[in-house]
Amino acid sequence: MTVISDEITLRPLDPGDLNAMIEIDARQGGVRRSGFYEKRLAAMARAPARFAGTAAIRNGKLAGFAIARVVQGEFGKTGVRARLDAIGVERDARRAGIGQAVLAGLEKALRDAGVAEIQTEVDWSNQTLLRFLNRSGFTPAHRLVLERPVARGAEF
Repeated sequence: MTVISDEITLRPLDPGDLNAMIEIDARQGGVRRSGFYEKRLAAMARAPARFAGTAAIRNGKLAGFAIARVVQGEFGKTGVRARLDAIGVERDARRAGIGQAVLAGLEKALRDAGVAEIQTEVDWSNQTLLRFLNRSGFTPAHRLVLERPVARGAEF
């Protein structure tokens, strides 16, 4: 456990954080992603070396979290990287440095695991998250993410 201030401590995420993570994320994004977080924490329990997760505890409750997946060889890149899958901070705890704290805790865990770079994706219209990531040192990658719907009734 790492003490950040008199009221904020950091520790690794654990399965008991699931419900609080879902609630923080739902208040932040407007959608309940229970299945996503259940799968992430289950995968983290099965293969802890492939994940890193940090929890910020404030006044005895989860106030923020970050979770990342360790990847190698994606998109033709060599080396070990991490994909920041989710970061969340309780609305009433924003501006208290919790987002930066969970990101710093996550970065330390990833550095200890030999990870050299963190990547993430963000919805272009989420200006709050874009500003936070910019302040945290993230910059646009030198690749373009493309998408399209899967064609219905396509036959070969």
